[in-house]
Amino acid sequence: MAAIALPDVQRAPSDPAKKGLSPWQKWGMILIAPYVLVFLVFVVYPVGYGLWLARHPESYVALVDDPIFARSVINTLVFLIVASTSR
Repeated sequence: MAAIALPDVQRAPSDPAKKGLSPWQKWGMILIAPYVLVFLVFVVYPVGYGLWLARHPESYVALVDDPIFARSVINTLVFLIVASTSR
């Protein structure tokens, strides 16, 4: 087999690595921080707390035995049926 000669590719000199963030990146971090905080407080915390509360199977047994739970299921179904058919 014959060897194929590839042309020499010259690369541009690489810039030394910059340390830190540019001013645009700093402002981006500052401006996105409130959105991240609101997401953590109103999404991640409630979901995590719900999963933490749901870790014991005996809590579901206590929930089904509670008479208020049965009534709230009926109320939810009635509300769902009335709200979806009242268009």
